[in-house]
Amino acid sequence: MADILPTYTTPRELAARLGASPRFVSDTVRELGAFCKIGQKVIMLDHHVVSFLEAMECRSKSSRGATSTVSGAQLPDGDYEALLEQRTKGSRKGSRQKPKQKSGNVISMGRAQR
Repeated sequence: MADILPTYTTPRELAARLGASPRFVSDTVRELGAFCKIGQKVIMLDHHVVSFLEAMECRSKSSRGATSTVSGAQLPDGDYEALLEQRTKGSRKGSRQKPKQKSGNVISMGRAQR
């Protein structure tokens, strides 16, 4: 009878084997939906473990090697001074800022003297 049951693990057992936090593994497994729930017991079949491990792969660009950052766009015409003037020219888009209102006199609101 044991031959018909697929091999499985629990998030807690997987965390122990990976040396990771049980809470992290449980939360991630729940987010991915990579589990089966039987009553209150949560189990992970082989394909669930594979899905979990694929989601944990490092997606850092630095591990892929250097990539070219050269764009195919043509540089704008003009010398440095013309480009600098173009960049520093004020933009007229949007509304202008209003000056702050000056504060008025402070009047005491104490009790009236008789």
